[in-house]
Amino acid sequence: MVRAAKTKDDDRLVLALHRGPLERWSGFLNALCENFDLSYATLIFRHGQAENQVLAEFSAGPADIRRHRARYRSIYSELDPLPYHQMERGHSFTIEKLLATDHPFYADLLVPAGLERMLIARIVEPSGYAAWLSICRDRDRGEFTPTEQARFDALLPHVEVALRTFAVLERYKVHAAIARHLSGRLAYAALAVTKDRLVLTAGAKASAIIEESDAIAVSPDNRLRLTDRSADKRLGDAIREAADGTVSRALRVTSGDTQIEILVVPFPSTSTYGSARPDAIIFLHQEGTAAESDAVAERLSEMFELTPIECEIAQGLARGRTMAQLAGDLDMTENTIRSYSKSIYGKLGVRRQVDLVRLMLHSVAILA
Repeated sequence: MVRAAKTKDDDRLVLALHRGPLERWSGFLNALCENFDLSYATLIFRHGQAENQVLAEFSAGPADIRRHRARYRSIYSELDPLPYHQMERGHSFTIEKLLATDHPFYADLLVPAGLERMLIARIVEPSGYAAWLSICRDRDRGEFTPTEQARFDALLPHVEVALRTFAVLERYKVHAAIARHLSGRLAYAALAVTKDRLVLTAGAKASAIIEESDAIAVSPDNRLRLTDRSADKRLGDAIREAADGTVSRALRVTSGDTQIEILVVPFPSTSTYGSARPDAIIFLHQEGTAAESDAVAERLSEMFELTPIECEIAQGLARGRTMAQLAGDLDMTENTIRSYSKSIYGKLGVRRQVDLVRLMLHSVAILA
């Protein structure tokens, strides 16, 4: 009967563990504390091979060790003697196996914190993400028995699987952050749609453009529509073509005094996403405001040491304006514009207007 109860407890632990990456490990660590009568449980991620460089830390338990954690960071982190990266993977170690109990780290930090009894295990997933799972008891709760250590070790393969999930989620968070950064800096907005125009997700910039525009909208049933019927039909055709192959299409609609460029491209992944898989990604670009133009000019000036007039001419050339057109725009002679352009090309390290356009499209001056 006791064995059956323990089996159920272990099943609950495994279930909580696999939820861990989605709930910052709190449910799993709390379940560990309850099932093993712990004073403290912690899951620590360390950065690369740096012994004492903690990347992230999650903890649970009745022991209040905040003061001791502060002491560790201020005094003991550089003196931490535990051989974290030398620990054999696949099973746990008692603190006595890793550290003499008369060591100052044990006597002056772990004992006052109520962490005299400890099992610690190192887990590494294939891409190199590493974590250390520790369960701790104070002296009053007694030693870990061999049976308890065997139960803890039986969880470690499941911890590795959960760690793989966590690593994938963290990498996608980074990719998503980079994508948001780029889309914001380039003044592009994106949304993901299915073949029948259902909007699965839309970035903040895309939502703002749609909300402010009288030419593009999301219907009550969450489908993307254009106000102009002819343009709306072209949009539908473009989405279907993107969903059926590798064709990308572009169109432009007028919203008030501005133009909105719409680029429809196939979803670039062959991975299986189930019902959440989009068929196309739609990029929206609204004509830049004066503030955006000023911000770009400021970055160009800082990075390439262009004068204000050189910044203005550089942006005009990058938009495809000719020397003659810029002379008219700026009330200068064409020869003056040409003279400025030579200075601009020299500072930016390009030789032709086409090179300047390419640089302006991809330059860190736009992304920075």
